[in-house]
Amino acid sequence: MIENLTVDQLLAAFDALFRGLKEKTEKCVDGVPRWRDSDVAAWLGYKQPGKIRHLIERNTSTLEADGWLWIARTSPGGRPMEYSLNERQLLQLCMRSITRRACDVQALIARTLAASRRDECATRAAGRFVI
Repeated sequence: MIENLTVDQLLAAFDALFRGLKEKTEKCVDGVPRWRDSDVAAWLGYKQPGKIRHLIERNTSTLEADGWLWIARTSPGGRPMEYSLNERQLLQLCMRSITRRACDVQALIARTLAASRRDECATRAAGRFVI
């Protein structure tokens, strides 16, 4: 049962879920991997990958709180045509999307947080302190 998995097992599940997207890492900037918005949209299962840009533009301030939002390409008029996202921004988009894969990511995030809290409570109950 997935609810009883350890944090390490849940993180391994994250790695498995993100495997296809990790292969599409565009580049690392200052050691931070980044992905093209169109690759993220396809991975999430958007029928029209360009729609993810509307989601990005509606949530720019939140996304920028997790790192600078890199505009990879612009139109001749200067409008962003492609964004490059870091991992935290990618997770933010997963939390705001309603595709099947986004729901899988949301469930894993919730379960990982719950498992982490459960482990912390067990550690405290055993008389060990975590700093």
